[in-house]
Amino acid sequence: MANAESIELLPSISLQIGEQDRRGNYWDGYDWRDRQWWLNHQGRNLGERNRNGHYWDGRRWQDRGWWKKNYYYREGRYWKYDKHGNKHGQKHHNKKGRGHRHDD
Repeated sequence: MANAESIELLPSISLQIGEQDRRGNYWDGYDWRDRQWWLNHQGRNLGERNRNGHYWDGRRWQDRGWWKKNYYYREGRYWKYDKHGNKHGQKHHNKKGRGHRHDD
């Protein structure tokens, strides 16, 4: 196993950073994955799932509901929702018609 750094956060709780096997694969809490697997699965609700049915987001496993709430598919790729607007980058207008309007 390659070098890994272990940081003890609390008694009986530690964090392993950089844990790799002999082939250079990284542990995800479920299986050993190579670097290309991580790049292919970052930010996508695609591919393999862990035993709980969650998809990898590049930092942690997320369930399908999280992906539907935070990403949408358009033009052949996945896009992250804009937190300051709607999914297409347009600003929100309230439903009662009190948004900024021009009568030209």
